[in-house]
Amino acid sequence: MKKTIYIHMGPHKTGSTSIQKFIRQNARLLRTFHNVEEVPLVYTKKIVEHIRLGSWQELRGVLAELNNYIADCQCEAFLWSSEDLSGDLPGRRGGKKPYCHLGRVVSEIQDALHGANCYFYFFRREPSDWLESAFAQHLRYRSRFRSAEEFKSWMHFENLWDKVIEGVQCDNFFVLDFKKDDTLGVVRVLADAIPVLDQLLSNEGVTIGELRENVTPPRELVEILERIANSGASDSAKAAARAVIRDSFENTEKISGAKKEITRKETGSSRSVWPPILRAIEDFPERLLPLLDRSRARVLTQSQPDILPDITEDLRPYSLRVVRPDGEWPQTGRSKIEDQAAILKHRFSGLPESSFLLGLTISYLRRNTPVTEKAKALFTRLWEEEYDVLLGVLPARWLISSLQTYFDHGSSEAQKIIGASGYFYANMIKIYEGERSIDGLPPEGNSENTTPVTESGFIGLDRYKIGATDLLLNTNALLLEISLRDEASGRVLQEFILRTAAAHNVFTRHDRYRKRHNINEKPFSNCWSFFNPPS
Repeated sequence: MKKTIYIHMGPHKTGSTSIQKFIRQNARLLRTFHNVEEVPLVYTKKIVEHIRLGSWQELRGVLAELNNYIADCQCEAFLWSSEDLSGDLPGRRGGKKPYCHLGRVVSEIQDALHGANCYFYFFRREPSDWLESAFAQHLRYRSRFRSAEEFKSWMHFENLWDKVIEGVQCDNFFVLDFKKDDTLGVVRVLADAIPVLDQLLSNEGVTIGELRENVTPPRELVEILERIANSGASDSAKAAARAVIRDSFENTEKISGAKKEITRKETGSSRSVWPPILRAIEDFPERLLPLLDRSRARVLTQSQPDILPDITEDLRPYSLRVVRPDGEWPQTGRSKIEDQAAILKHRFSGLPESSFLLGLTISYLRRNTPVTEKAKALFTRLWEEEYDVLLGVLPARWLISSLQTYFDHGSSEAQKIIGASGYFYANMIKIYEGERSIDGLPPEGNSENTTPVTESGFIGLDRYKIGATDLLLNTNALLLEISLRDEASGRVLQEFILRTAAAHNVFTRHDRYRKRHNINEKPFSNCWSFFNPPS
């Protein structure tokens, strides 16, 4: 007698995890009362990998092994569930047609497992719902698509499921409608089509655990993932931020933030005097006195109310909620902290609330108020506990503001040095690139010159030739070395260095000019700005 194989092929984002969980939870009952086994995972893993790569000859070899296994097995039937049997989640690779090899996969399986009766089951989900869920899946792991519309326009979306199944030539291929509006959802739909699962559901000993039918993250978390994808953060910061959001979605009962243990290079603290006391030394240069007056006036003493959360409040939920400003942009100044908070809500609109809270603490710490110590404690906690999401979403200007805050309020000399170094490094790049823009020069650069062609306006300050200096490399190497003095503030500076290495600026222009002109002067042959040639 021929054996029977019930093959559930997904596709992705149609509750496949719930089906697989249900089958594995009840494997003993299936084996004992129904003489049914699940296809071993070792075969599934090899088969889906060959489908993904389009390695059809190798696929036939593994299917032949599976056919022999099935023939030798004592059971009467098999259950086989894997959404990857349909192919890759659309968008993971180059092909724009969703599940373009579905018909071929069905034929290959049917031909190879000739010793059994094969029945195939494929779920069809409302296209726009499926699109949103598939897009959310991309956002959780990568940044290839930055919006659902971009994903949709990239992919052939018209007549989605008709196009997918039009190439399937099999009488035993059944299309089922995805359903998630009751306890069992797709499990119930599949059981209605597969008798052995229907019988299993009527068994008194059946296990129905928590089946997660809603495979799409909450819209608020999708928004945060979109902001991560569209941020100017480094690839490593985006990946870390996505991992935190993904983990929070998959473990919704464990969203509290766990304070990070920070390894410090030095013990003790360096308490800041706030506001700074600036005394001019004897014979202070008269030319600098106006600038000293400006420095003395930068911190205003104010009596401001405390609108910060409690100092011990759990901060992780702030990273999982999106900032929603009230009304139009406030037509007020920033002298009152409540008005400043309203402005910040607009500036951080659509970003996680942790970024708004960071901006609010920095706003307090630019002033001298009764809330200084509390704001400092919350600022410190945010960068020790919520740094993963912050680094993944914050614009560069708020990394610079954070570095300045470490300079002013660092808990150690290391934090102050990191803050000062990063603040001046970032702002000098900003000043230089700003002037270049005013001069009408493109940020990516396209110069034919490799040596200075004008006189220096700064007597005694050496100029350099492209590829004949280690100035740029040593600046970045020393800055990275400084960032290693403290973990919390150091990671802020390291993220800014990563963004600098990926952007159009004086460092990357220098390297591109050198590569373009094929300059390789000794002893500077390995003196690329970040010690690697540009990609």
